[in-house]
Amino acid sequence: MLRERKSDWPFIIYYIVLFFIVVGAFIYIFNDKDEFEPAPKIETQEQYEDVEAYIDAQAVVKQHLLTPSTADFPSSSKASIHRDGDNFRISSYVDYENAFGANIRSDWTVEFQSRGDMIAISSVVINGKQVR
Repeated sequence: MLRERKSDWPFIIYYIVLFFIVVGAFIYIFNDKDEFEPAPKIETQEQYEDVEAYIDAQAVVKQHLLTPSTADFPSSSKASIHRDGDNFRISSYVDYENAFGANIRSDWTVEFQSRGDMIAISSVVINGKQVR
């Protein structure tokens, strides 16, 4: 007695669909979701000016380092930014390498007045020592 062989197509289709479901699940689980998040918006003009002042203060501090190319500043959210009209007092820290290649962390404070596109530096203090 010969048995009639059943078609294998339903099983093949089942495994192909299962394969795509598993691959889709892996892509969904291991996809880096932060990659597609929009950049934070700057909400007010004052906030923008504070960040701009922090960037200007970093440039001033770099002028007083022996190896400015190694300077690593934290984000502006970790800085202390005090504003009184056009006067700014910004305090933070910088990690950099000294002349011997050792990593150093120095606290700094820069005070300046913003005048349009120019800044007038009042003082620069690095590690408690006034350098300007």
